This record gives sequence, structure tokens and C-alpha cells, in this order.
Amino acid sequence: MGRRTKKNRGGQQNVKGFRPGKAPAHLQRQDAMRQLPKDAPAAQQRMMELIAGRTPDEVRSMVNRWVLILAIVGVVLLVSGVFLYRWSIFAGLVAFVLAGVIAFLAARVHGQRDALIQAAKTLGGGRRG
Repeated sequence: MGRRTKKNRGGQQNVKGFRPGKAPAHLQRQDAMRQLPKDAPAAQQRMMELIAGRTPDEVRSMVNRWVLILAIVGVVLLVSGVFLYRWSIFAGLVAFVLAGVIAFLAARVHGQRDALIQAAKTLGGGRRG
């Protein structure tokens, strides 16, 4: 008779010596890096290192904080662009372009929020309780 094993639920990796989802963050990061393909982009590797070992709620609050900071920086650049435009047209236009780039980045980060939360769930959900 073959030995029965429990199926891995919720996509969590079992680390020897730890209950599922209770491994230390550095071991969860190592497991996440092993799951990535060798030719994964550097940005994807850094993002997986960043969210490994975090709960989906922590990832959600982290992304919301990033979007808020980017929005504040964008508004500051927009307001300063108005004043700079009165001083120098070129400086004002540069500030407006930078504000547009920041707004684009904020929209991209906000759009990736659900995917990052799902990745945090897949990587084990991090620390609980």
C-alpha cells in the first residue's frame, strides 16, 4: 500500500520543519526565487523577493502606500509646474512631463495591485496570526 500524503492547499509551499505558511520570511523568499524561471526579468525577481513572506493584506497596504506617495509627488510636480511655467516655459513643461510620468506610474502600480496580492497568496500568504 502506498503512503498517502496531504495535498498542498492554497498553493503554499511546505518547508521541511515548519507548518505550511509558517516558514521564516527568508526561506519563503528563497522558495519564491527557486520557482521563478532562470530567464525572469530582474524587475520580476525583485518584486517576488519583496512580496515573499508577506500576507496579502500587507501587500495591499504596501501597494496603496506606493500609489498614495506617487499621487502626492505628481500633485506637487503639477503645482510646481504652474509656478515654474510662469518663471520659465521650459522648466514648467519639464515639471508637467514629470507629473505625467508619475501619474502613469501610479496608474500602472494600481493596475498591478490585484496580481501582486494574488502572487502573495500563491507564495504562501506570509505570516499570520
